[in-house]
Amino acid sequence: MTTLTRLDCGTLSGSRAMFETGAEGDVTLPVRAWLVRHPRGTVLFDSGMPAAFVDPAGRSERITAFLSFDYGADERVDAQLESQDQDPGRLDFVVVSHLHFDHAGGLAQLPNATLVIQRREWEAALASESESLLSPKEFDLGQPVKLIDGEHDL
Repeated sequence: MTTLTRLDCGTLSGSRAMFETGAEGDVTLPVRAWLVRHPRGTVLFDSGMPAAFVDPAGRSERITAFLSFDYGADERVDAQLESQDQDPGRLDFVVVSHLHFDHAGGLAQLPNATLVIQRREWEAALASESESLLSPKEFDLGQPVKLIDGEHDL
């Protein structure tokens, strides 16, 4: 049997205009990861925020300048996995949708999974100085990486 489980990895709050041109007011957004248990293995879709962000001192000024966080130790991706009786060291794959801190920040807590990511996203992040993407030292951590082009069936 295949199961899909939502993992709640904190929330971000900020100006709605960051996400929607011309919008007014503030918005709070959930940070989620998704655990897929399949007869052929376990897959995590995205990995939430960096563990260091639990401590406000661990958050970068470039991010806290425009976002506030509600993020506790029990919302780290490893804690969320453990709450589902899933050992974070025993995932087969982590599908990384993109390399923003709130989608790929928890990769350090998943040391043995193969990362699955679009080749263009990986290569752009390696070459980028963008403040919205993670730096390579935050995502290129030594896990096996499967670069894909377009669709891919795990």
